[in-house]
Amino acid sequence: MKRPIEQRRQIIQSLVNKEIEIEQAAWLLDCSPRTIQRQKKAFLENGEVELVDHRHSNYHKLSLKKKRESH
Repeated sequence: MKRPIEQRRQIIQSLVNKEIEIEQAAWLLDCSPRTIQRQKKAFLENGEVELVDHRHSNYHKLSLKKKRESH
């Protein structure tokens, strides 16, 4: 769910305000309804800080020098 934090906040806030349904929020954020339920709960308990995407990639490109050293 790589979307700007402001967009996620607006959509979850609309869900909390009952302006949209869970299915619509899931479609807008391109994730499952269960993910939206979890985010809504976390948002209500701890605020906007819970909407930050904490995923990180372990993928790092090797420099040309490192590629030569590894062969």
